[in-house]
Amino acid sequence: MEPITIATSILTILMPFIKKSTEEFAGEAGKAVFEKTKNLFATLKAKMSIDNIATDMLERFEQKPDVYQPAVVDILEEKITEDRALADELRGYLEDIKKSGPQVKVVIEMEKAENLIVAKIRKMSKGNLEARANIKEGKDVTGVEIDEM
Repeated sequence: MEPITIATSILTILMPFIKKSTEEFAGEAGKAVFEKTKNLFATLKAKMSIDNIATDMLERFEQKPDVYQPAVVDILEEKITEDRALADELRGYLEDIKKSGPQVKVVIEMEKAENLIVAKIRKMSKGNLEARANIKEGKDVTGVEIDEM
């Protein structure tokens, strides 16, 4: 994984964590993802603490994430490029968080169909779902409708 990919992926995870209240983020992401994201941010802050500019940007990012996200991505990319151990550690966090969250895979191959719903989920905080539809004709097909998982 390239340094820019790691940096942007981390900021993609951190943006909702920073923007929302703790309870709101934990409710949406689930407790496991919340704890791992919190640990990721704490690790990032600790690793950046030796650099005054990086520390300042992270503090500003906490106050105004939309404004300072690009600067933090740039700083993080630079740090990851210089420090392969940091890159590996952050990549590990990304993989761990990705495994903790819900995973949905939907594949549809169709010839016709009509009122198709394959997978309609209102709330999913963890688990796996794979919905597959290989339809030739059909009419009022549903295939998985979950309110909460």
